[in-house]
Amino acid sequence: MNIKNSLLSAGSIYALIIIVLPGLIFVHHGHGFGIVNNSSSSVSPEDSICIPFFNLDSLGRNIGGLDTAKIMVFNPGGDSVFCESVTGIAGRIKIGVDNGDTSYRWAAQVSDIDGNGQYGQYIVKITAKSDQSGAWLKTPILSGFQLISKEFDDAMASEIDSTKKTLDSLYIALARTKSILDSLQSQDNWVMAKNDSVIIDRSSNLSFADTIANRVLEDSMHYWGIGNGGGIYSHQLFVIDSSLEQAIPMAGIEIHNIEQTSLIALGQTNSLGYSNFNLLEDSFLVNVFAAGYIFDGFDTLIVSGSGVDTIFGFHFMPENPASPDLCRLYGFLYDISRLPSVSATVTAYLPAGVVRSGGGIISPYKKTTATDTLGYFFIDLIPNNDLIPDTTKYEIIITLSNGTILRERIVIPDMPSWQLSW
Repeated sequence: MNIKNSLLSAGSIYALIIIVLPGLIFVHHGHGFGIVNNSSSSVSPEDSICIPFFNLDSLGRNIGGLDTAKIMVFNPGGDSVFCESVTGIAGRIKIGVDNGDTSYRWAAQVSDIDGNGQYGQYIVKITAKSDQSGAWLKTPILSGFQLISKEFDDAMASEIDSTKKTLDSLYIALARTKSILDSLQSQDNWVMAKNDSVIIDRSSNLSFADTIANRVLEDSMHYWGIGNGGGIYSHQLFVIDSSLEQAIPMAGIEIHNIEQTSLIALGQTNSLGYSNFNLLEDSFLVNVFAAGYIFDGFDTLIVSGSGVDTIFGFHFMPENPASPDLCRLYGFLYDISRLPSVSATVTAYLPAGVVRSGGGIISPYKKTTATDTLGYFFIDLIPNNDLIPDTTKYEIIITLSNGTILRERIVIPDMPSWQLSW
């Protein structure tokens, strides 16, 4: 018997039971169904079935040839979808030798049985007649197969991926829980005795309950990120660098109502890029900010239950300043709707007047630029450490057509670039 092209090769394990009947003995599947597909374009062994049977007398002896075989197939709904009668060894009836005995098998392409078919279990009934006795077998051969909707490789890959994701989630949760427990056990104000009772260090002036509660809160914020909110659903936000596919730690998060009339919650991501919030079922606007990153203005967050959402940021690196001795001061300006503020005037100058740098005199005249279509601006300035006196500060002024929106005195660090924030 060709096992490779038989039903047994389709991935199921079978117990074989030999049933002795007057005039015929056959092989019956003790449990389970063969799992098959029904492709008609690129047919492979997994798109075919093969059911073996023997023509033996009641004592298990081979009694000769097969006169006729009748095959019927019933779909998962119980309807007869296929019927054929084969005389002798022809068509789908094959002959072979198994341990010296003549064996027979009915082999068919699944798509020839019921076309596109129905997903589920099919029953196959084979009734045979011996060419010696001329009698039909009163008890038919019953077998079956199960039609599925996916290729085996795809189904297996999908199951493996799903299992991996579940295991990864469990591993992360267990690791975080262990870290919190380890941190709690290390506290000086309390220890766990062998009988699992709590021993309190009464020398501490702090309330024991407050000590434990505060420590749990600190560890929770460290491992799950700082977040708040008064809702009933726990919702995590995961902030990730879209260019490097890495978590962005210490990113600030603001959650507003959809009308932008109320601040619902504030948060900050932990070292893994997560921040956890308690929110009601509603739609919200999320504003994320982190030094050196650009985020879409006010992402919409829809909460219908507990869950996790991902927010992507782009790591922005300004170009080098015109001279390596300078520092490029840069920033992004947005309006109240979190849209880029275009053509705003950004001015930098030394309000203290003339200063020196090395052997030269630095003019106090103003240096001006304007924001572009992304709200971006930059000005190349001399670091304050290189100015004499080094206590001098720059004054930065940002103005729009309707007035000044920022006036601040700052120190420019000795580094290639520095983002202005306020």
